[in-house]
Amino acid sequence: MSDSRELWASRLVVAATSLFLVGAVTGILIPTAGADRAMFGRLLAAHLNGLLSCFWLLGIAWTLPRLSLSEGQLGMLCGLAIGSSWANWAVALAKAWLSVAGLEWGGGGANGAVWLALVVGVVVPTLGAAGLWALGAWKGRVSAG
Repeated sequence: MSDSRELWASRLVVAATSLFLVGAVTGILIPTAGADRAMFGRLLAAHLNGLLSCFWLLGIAWTLPRLSLSEGQLGMLCGLAIGSSWANWAVALAKAWLSVAGLEWGGGGANGAVWLALVVGVVVPTLGAAGLWALGAWKGRVSAG
């Protein structure tokens, strides 16, 4: 693997393991929800977003040798994946503390702000990273024969 790919793989592993740790610690907060089912669900979502996002980052790190991407595309893939993974955890945690769903634009200031953060910080960059990952895998595939 090239030095650049090795550096990005290392960054992905650090981001993944740190996110797993933060997600695990977030699980400690779940009992603070008490009987509030909405709060329980939002804290559980933040906990799981942290834990599960790390596996996506590790998957990207593992597949880096098989991806055919330029240096710029590689940096964009890794930056979008790391940023959106951390944003996914952070926005889910913010939703819990703000007691909003954030699933639609309307509904007040905090709800709209969370919706915007989800779209701009999570959805759009995740789609961009997933597209680059798929493109790199498609271009780097081994053809039979």
